[in-house]
Formats: sequence, C-alpha cells, structure tokens
Amino acid sequence: MLRKVYLLLLAVFFSSVPFYCFAAEATVTHYYGSSEEERLDEKLSFPYGISLDIDGNLLIADSYNNAIKKISGDELTTIAGFSDTKDSFGYAQGGYIDGNILEAKFNRPRDIVVDSKGNIFVTDTDNHVIRKISQDKVTTFAGIGEPGYTDGLPSEAQFNTPSGIVIDKDDNLYVADTLNNIIRKIDSKGIVKTLAGIYSIDGGFRDGLQKEALFNEPSDLVLDKDNNLYILDSGNQLVRKISGDKVLTLAGRRISLIPDTNYVAGDHVDGNGQNAHFNFPKGLDIAEDGTIFIADTWNNRVRVISPDNEVFTLIGTERPGEQDGSRTDASLNGPVDVLYSNGQLFISDMWNNSIRVVAITLEEISEIKNINKNNIFQGIDFPPPTEEIQVFINKRRVSFSDLKPFISDDKAMIPLMDICEELGLQLKRHEQENKIELVNAEINLSLFLDIDPLEIYNQSIFTHVRFLAEKLNYRIEWVPEYRSIVILTN
Repeated sequence: MLRKVYLLLLAVFFSSVPFYCFAAEATVTHYYGSSEEERLDEKLSFPYGISLDIDGNLLIADSYNNAIKKISGDELTTIAGFSDTKDSFGYAQGGYIDGNILEAKFNRPRDIVVDSKGNIFVTDTDNHVIRKISQDKVTTFAGIGEPGYTDGLPSEAQFNTPSGIVIDKDDNLYVADTLNNIIRKIDSKGIVKTLAGIYSIDGGFRDGLQKEALFNEPSDLVLDKDNNLYILDSGNQLVRKISGDKVLTLAGRRISLIPDTNYVAGDHVDGNGQNAHFNFPKGLDIAEDGTIFIADTWNNRVRVISPDNEVFTLIGTERPGEQDGSRTDASLNGPVDVLYSNGQLFISDMWNNSIRVVAITLEEISEIKNINKNNIFQGIDFPPPTEEIQVFINKRRVSFSDLKPFISDDKAMIPLMDICEELGLQLKRHEQENKIELVNAEINLSLFLDIDPLEIYNQSIFTHVRFLAEKLNYRIEWVPEYRSIVILTN
C-alpha cells in the first residue's frame, strides 16, 4: 500500500471506556540507525522523510548524507545519491547531478513518495527541484535548480525549499512548497500549478477558498481516499485541510507571534481540535480509520488526531533524548516524519540519527485516547444526563441563576454574568461604546456587542462558551454523554 493514501472515516463522538492494561505497554525501540546497540554498520545522518516502496521496503531520505536509502530486513543500502566531499561542518557535501543512481547528487533531500509503477519521487530541498528515480537513473522531474516561484512546464517551474510530497491514485504529485508558502500540484507529465495559497515571502494565515488562503511554511501533507488533503502548516502551528475548494483549520491554535518573526509561538497542549497546541510539526501520516499521526518536532513528541478530532500525545516526553521503553517513558529528539503501516508506527528521529518503531494497533490508540480523556475528567462528579447543559470550571460545577445555558446553531450559549462570577472576573458594561470589559488582576478583555458573538436574551447577555474560553486562553471540552462542558483554566 502506498504511503499516505488511506480511507478517512466520518468523525464520531468519543465514549467512556474502561482502562485496558495493553494501552500503556506499547514499547518504542530503535529500529535503524544510531543507538548503543546499533543494528546496522552504516549510520544515518539527519534522516528526514520515510516511505514504503511497492515491495514494502522502507525508504529514507537520508538528508545529511544526501542520499536515498532502503531498508530491507536488516540490510541498509543506498539506492541513489553520491557524495565524495565534506562541507565545513564535516557533513557530506551536497550537489546537483542527474544520471546514474550511484553518480547522481542530491542536496538535503527531505521527502519521498512512490507512484503506481514503482518510480520514486524526491523533494530535493536545497536544490529546489523534484527528482525522479527510475530504471537506475536520477532525473529532474520539475524545477530548474534555482529558488523562485513559477508555474508551468517542468523545465520552467520554480520551487523554494520544497519539503513534503504525496501522490494520488492518478499519480499526480502534491508538494508543500515551504518557503513559497503555497501548495503545488504536479501532474503526471510534470506540469506544475499552484493548488492552494498565495505566494508570499513572509507567509500568513487565512482560511477560505483555495486561491485566497494563506500558509506559513507548510512542511508536509497527506491525502485520504476522497482526495482531501491534510497539511502541516508548521509556521502557524496548525493542521489544515483542503476539501473541495476550501481550506480550513482542522487542529491547532495560533497564540501569539514569536517576537521579531512571522512565526506563531509553539506550545504543547492536548485537547479537542482547535484547542490543541503544536510546536513546529514537520511530518504526518494517516491510517485507514482516519487517525492522523503528527511528528511534533520541537515538542519531541508524536501526537495523534483521532477521527473525532481529539488531539493527544502518543509518544515522547518533555525532554529530548533517545531512550527506548514504554511509549510514555521513551524519549525522541527532533522527530520529523511518521509512517503507519500494518500495525507499526515508524518515526524518523532526526537528531538521534535513527528510525524508531513501536508496534501498536489502531484499537490500542483509541483506548489511549479515551484513557487520556478520562484522566482529564477524573474527580468531576458528572450528573446523570438531562436536556439541561451542565458547565464545570475545572472540577467545580457552575450554578446558574434563572437563565440556563442552551444550544443555538450547534453552539453552547451561556449567561455571561454568571460565568464571569465563577471565573472571578468583574463585568463592566459601557453602553455608549457597545462594549463589555472582563477584568481581574491578570485579565483585561474587551468584547463588543456588534462584533463579537454576544446575544441578548431576556435582557441578559449570552456568549458562545468556546469563544469566551479561547479568548481567555482556557481549554474547553464537550462531554457528550453527560451533556456537559468542562472549562480548564490551568
């Protein structure tokens, strides 16, 4: 099965399940590359993208060796790429030469994909081209070898630091054109066009129509069976989705810009979809049930987005390292790509110069998600479900006056005065400015009746609870089986 082409199922609500001991027993091990007990004689050097060939062998873009390598069993071989010099840092010197596979040169390749005929396509990142490996030859499939932005014929097109690549069932290629801040499409004849985004040196953020959307250093992408495209928008710390002619944000949250940059600050927060935070994620894959795996690079973790859009941490700890062990104890150092196949999750652990692996089923992953969710709600005394919406702040149930929360247009509306009292916020209303201030020692938030999602019912102001929680930088969870909302303030 080709990498990155899987069936995406409809999202479902999570349900509470008992704890199963197997969910915590999945073990991360070194599979290829550097470790104290190295299995292979030849080391990898900052391995990046990983994929499968048509025979099921693992392919590796061995970035700082400027080579494409293959693992078959315990045997590591170079299938293309050659370097005979070192740079000033002692790494293999890159180059740009087409020709015989053992004489061709690459320059920091980052990703690989295989078409239906077994041809291999490589994002040759620092050469700013897409290369093709076929019949023992390396050729340039698209690009001229200089950074720039031009659509059109393969011999005229220009890219700028292309990174992730994926292929559809018709052998069309899709490329994360990273420093052009756009998504490109290359048909089977090599014709290049801009699929989504507006070319920009600085990047930006905007959902909407494909031609109007903005990205910030997209790093990788995957396709589902219906040709929906999922994109890691690394500089925005988001997972985006292209469905039909629209770009939308699937998961992640933009907090604030890193000072003096155009990059959004990263963080590590699990939770429902757009409440989650990432930290410059670089690689992703999707399983047959719609589970998405994320190489959350600067968090040194592998994260998961479940089919019901719940984000949780699967592997890794806060501190970088190369310790093997249980998924919660094992440490990674700069994971940049992931590949899920036949119950095994492979991780390109770049700064450890290794490929890691964990045997884990999708059923186990689903159990882990539910266990994580149950741990969040541990200690909350949920009442039996009724038609009434319940609201909790951390573990404390909120008592409302005569006006109760209700659902409007699939959004939970809550009385603003009551929730402010529970959150320790003073509500100040400025009639002439149509403005409301929420204030305490740490917060000074202004809301506007004619701009923000505020509505008046029975002379009281209501607001969307998710909008308010996000404005206050709080996490929010919907617990459908109890018809309850949980606001987590820490």
